[in-house]
Amino acid sequence: MLLKELDRNIHVQVSSRDHKLVEQSDYLGVYRPCFDGNASRGVRREIDYYLRLKADARPKKCFVYAPRKDQDLFKIGQFEMAIRNEIKKGRIRYEEGSFELSEPERNSLIAAAEPDTLKEVAQNIIDGRHGKMSVVPEPASGVDSDAAQRASRILDDVLEKYRATCQEHLAAYREAGGNEFWEDELTPEQFVGKIIEHLSGVAEDES
Repeated sequence: MLLKELDRNIHVQVSSRDHKLVEQSDYLGVYRPCFDGNASRGVRREIDYYLRLKADARPKKCFVYAPRKDQDLFKIGQFEMAIRNEIKKGRIRYEEGSFELSEPERNSLIAAAEPDTLKEVAQNIIDGRHGKMSVVPEPASGVDSDAAQRASRILDDVLEKYRATCQEHLAAYREAGGNEFWEDELTPEQFVGKIIEHLSGVAEDES
């Protein structure tokens, strides 16, 4: 109990400190907020706080470097997590240990831009496990006796949650950034250099 309270107090103090830093800074630079596909909750809270300040008309510029490779790995990780969660719930049956996408499946997932295409890719991933993976339809109720349709609705639900999570994070990065750098090989020093270059250009335009 004492450790839980201590953990909560530390969390509150860290969040308060980070919010103060966001408030006091003239500019905010966010470097790879979903590094290697792992979205930082602390960075996301700082971005959300920045957006609240921006909504209150408090002028402050934010620069976000979220390269495509990080975004792609984030999407892959979220998809795998969504499927694993459904396996734990028993809504998806899987008989090959921990679920992971193969390289071709990852490429197909990233290329699937539209909802219909995404569902087709997800179904192909399931079918490609040769009977060792399937959506478990919920028990029939009333006239809803078509197991395939019930299984299809479960897959729709899983994919909708997956899309919403990806959209929530990536949209926040884009909304905060305004000036985004998508090159895949920017070092922290190069990122800072691009920010300085941008600000120098703005200052020249205003002079």
